[in-house]
Amino acid sequence: MPGRILIADSVPTSRITMKVMLNAACYDVFMTSSADDVLHNAATKRPDLIIVDTDLGDTGAAGVCHLLKADPTLTHIPVAVVGPDDNEHRLAALRAGAEAYFAKPVDSIELRARVRALLRVAATADELTRREQTAREMGFIETQTPYEPQARVILAANKVDDAVKLRGTLRGLIHADIEVVRRDLLLHAMRTSQETDVIVISSEFDNPNEDMRLLSDIRGYSETRHAAIVALHPDGKKPDALVALDLGANDIMAQCRDPEELALRLRSLIRRKREADRLRDTIDRSLRMASIDPLTGLYNRRYALPYLERLASEAIETKAPFAVMIVDIDKFKSVNDRYGHSVGDAVLVEVARRLRDKLRPQDLVARIGGEEFLIALPATTLGSAQRTAERIRREVCATPATLSDKGQPVTVSISIGLAMCTDMPHCGASVSTLIDIADMALYTSKAEGRNQVTLGKTAA
Repeated sequence: MPGRILIADSVPTSRITMKVMLNAACYDVFMTSSADDVLHNAATKRPDLIIVDTDLGDTGAAGVCHLLKADPTLTHIPVAVVGPDDNEHRLAALRAGAEAYFAKPVDSIELRARVRALLRVAATADELTRREQTAREMGFIETQTPYEPQARVILAANKVDDAVKLRGTLRGLIHADIEVVRRDLLLHAMRTSQETDVIVISSEFDNPNEDMRLLSDIRGYSETRHAAIVALHPDGKKPDALVALDLGANDIMAQCRDPEELALRLRSLIRRKREADRLRDTIDRSLRMASIDPLTGLYNRRYALPYLERLASEAIETKAPFAVMIVDIDKFKSVNDRYGHSVGDAVLVEVARRLRDKLRPQDLVARIGGEEFLIALPATTLGSAQRTAERIRREVCATPATLSDKGQPVTVSISIGLAMCTDMPHCGASVSTLIDIADMALYTSKAEGRNQVTLGKTAA
């Protein structure tokens, strides 16, 4: 699903130029020319990203940022500011809460790279909000300020002396435990110590392939993949650093910039990292008991249905299409009859794991019956939903799910019914209608030979 981006600029030609750049990357772009309209559009259209020009009437970009970040219903939306290439405007925007700053004239390559990174942030924030609201409506989460331990930052560089000097400067600007490590020891340091919030990697980018491999390694290990990453680069190596944004870095910055700018970027990344941590930790013990299937660890029907109701409500507001799948293990009764219920349980656990591992963090997968699962894909296109369905179908039957008591491989397949909606009211304005459509499509998959995906017939 293309990101929804709001552009706010008082100069028509500037707005149009920015829109053309983003439309070329297939983003859904809408525009406004005043600060009041930014707040109104943010509240009513729920963009995934807001780009504001510094010259926006009396309020200005910094004022707009302050207003957006002060509103608890809008603070999760990433904001980028466009303005002159000077330190004063850049720092003012970052102090106000902006996540990115584009110097004029805006480079289209940098714009797209940073937008992709910011939209990943938006997807995490949206899912955090949706899960918390669903849990709160179920009565399991009280409004309270969570305990926030001291942030932990690692500075990694080939020249440790330079990193030590930077640490001394940052200590007066951010409240965090800052550790300096040699760059080649970074992964070991992260995997053998307490959780890290942000990693700052200083590189000369003389060997970009090596730098990109390091990013891939960080994102590949479970102990390190959730840390935010900042890549510091020499002035002449910005194009190389931009590639890092697509390979997992959250931000890039020139090494020679003001240390306060780095501190402001770190504060923003720490805040976003903590939000992402909350996304993974939203379900506390009491909620887990009520909303998690104890065998597979997936959500259950009690959680899934309110979640879908909220997803459908958001789809009406934003016109963002979403997909619903009903997944059923083929001939599961014969597995229980032939191998016993303990093997059947092992098959359920493994199928659940494969479904979960092949979905995005913002997708929902729930066990809603004995061998039946429900999957919801927020903000997705028909083509993407079909590819996802085929991917998980192939994954389940590609290798045995478990072994029998006698060591026999037990392989199963799944049938999938897919319901797709691009206009919720037009689809029937009912979650139950979409589930019924997916269920009928599943029945067709079963009737036509199993181990296949069938698209349900909807009005969309």
